[in-house]
Amino acid sequence: MKILTLERTKRENPPIRILLFARYLKQVTKPEFTIRWHWQAGDIVFWDNRTTQHYAVYDYDKTVHRIINRVIILK
Repeated sequence: MKILTLERTKRENPPIRILLFARYLKQVTKPEFTIRWHWQAGDIVFWDNRTTQHYAVYDYDKTVHRIINRVIILK
């Protein structure tokens, strides 16, 4: 079985790289693999950037003060 990675496809046919990336995006944007957080006072949310994608949508109330911190935990 031949496994194609984006790194490997750089040396191969460019359309393969484009198709592979398009397939990846189609998979990770499926509703069952996404979460839309609706912020409430006192919320704390964590996600693991090693295994997830993050896209911040700035559609919250701008008059409410939010504190956002990024933490890296090393073993």
